[in-house]
Amino acid sequence: MYAPLEDHRFGQLDKSISPLYHSGIYFDDRSTSNIDNILSSIRMMKARYDIDGAVVDYLQILTVNMKGAGKEQQMADAARRLKNIARELDIWVIALSQLSRDASNPEPNINRLRDSGQIGEAADNIYFVYRPELYRRDFPEPFKAYDTQAKALIIGGKGRNTGLVSFLVSFNSETTQFTDIESPVLK
Repeated sequence: MYAPLEDHRFGQLDKSISPLYHSGIYFDDRSTSNIDNILSSIRMMKARYDIDGAVVDYLQILTVNMKGAGKEQQMADAARRLKNIARELDIWVIALSQLSRDASNPEPNINRLRDSGQIGEAADNIYFVYRPELYRRDFPEPFKAYDTQAKALIIGGKGRNTGLVSFLVSFNSETTQFTDIESPVLK
C-alpha cells in the first residue's frame, strides 16, 4: 500500500534521520551497477572518508565487463573482486544477494544463492533472513516452539573463522526493522 506522508511524519522522519548526519555513513546513490564504478567509488570513499566498510546492494544487478561470459562467471568475478577490495583496503564488504526460489522448501540455504556457487566460495560469512510467517510455516528446530508472527530467523550459512550461529529477531514489516529479542541461539 502506498500513500503520501502525512505532515507530522516529515518531522518524525527528520528527527530519526538527524543522528545519522554525523554518524559517518556515506551513500553513493549514483545509478550505476557497473562493478568497476562501484569498486572505484569504494576506493574513493576509503581515501576521502577512511570508511571501515561498504555495502553493495545487490550482486545480481551488477554489470561485469566480461564479454561472452555467462551470468554465473560474472557473479563469481564480482564476488572475487569485492573480496579482493576488502583485503586491499582492509575493510569489510557486505554484498546482498538474491536466492533462487523454492516453493516446496522456502527455508534459505547456501545452495540457493542465485547465479553462482562461487558467491558462497568467495564469502567469509553468509547469513540468511528467513520469515516462515510468509509461507505459513513454523520455524525449524530448535526454534519450532516460537511463534512466527513478526519474527525472523537469521541463519548462519557459512562462518569462516567465526563458526555458525542462528538466532531469532523481531521484525516490524511496516518499517522493515529488525530488533533483538530474548531467544535461544543455535550454534
